[in-house]
Amino acid sequence: MLRLSLLLSLFLFSAQSHALLFIEPFAQVEIGGAEQDYTNQGTGEKRTRDYSTTYTGFGARGGVTFNHFYLGARVSRSTGKWDEGTDREHSDTLNTNLFNQNNPLVEREASRVTFGPMVGVKFGSKALFRMWASYLKSSLEHKVKLDGSDVKKLKGTGFTFGVGLAPARYFSLNLEMQGLWYSEENDKKFHYDETSAGDTYRVAAQSEFGFLFSISIPIGLLYPKGGGGGD
Repeated sequence: MLRLSLLLSLFLFSAQSHALLFIEPFAQVEIGGAEQDYTNQGTGEKRTRDYSTTYTGFGARGGVTFNHFYLGARVSRSTGKWDEGTDREHSDTLNTNLFNQNNPLVEREASRVTFGPMVGVKFGSKALFRMWASYLKSSLEHKVKLDGSDVKKLKGTGFTFGVGLAPARYFSLNLEMQGLWYSEENDKKFHYDETSAGDTYRVAAQSEFGFLFSISIPIGLLYPKGGGGGD
């Protein structure tokens, strides 16, 4: 009964506000980085592992648009690579340490799925310029590219802020800034302890940050019939 009432309310709201459904498939390229902190529990030495990351992917945004606003959801799937990585605040003996034999500094391949709700605003009668924000849930897997070893499966949350410019009727050029913070790895919650070479390391949460460049086809979002409630 409650679901029926909510659906009826949404229908009445859409009818009264002249809301329109839209879907916006996109293809994207991402350039960014990832990092993970860990601490030697015996010495207190803190270290940070940095990676440069690149992804290509596809996805879609969709929902309801009314007047100058739109609500909906965003989903994407990306694949890419992480470079060999570097460690900061650590001695030259790092690469001979068993910790790095278990967590090698080599090129890694990655795949990631993100999904979450989105809210946006559009400007002008033809919605030539748009801004939006989205809360994301992310699932990431990365492993050594050479032999597929050292598989890491992570889950976390994050955000993306985006802007879009539509120089023509049927496509939009977009730029997004994205941050993701992972709370668990291989079903272990951060922070967890890992022992190697007689030392215990506290492994901290892993994060990613990147800029996403995409081209999209905003069906039903640009140039809506009757001006879409624009100026």
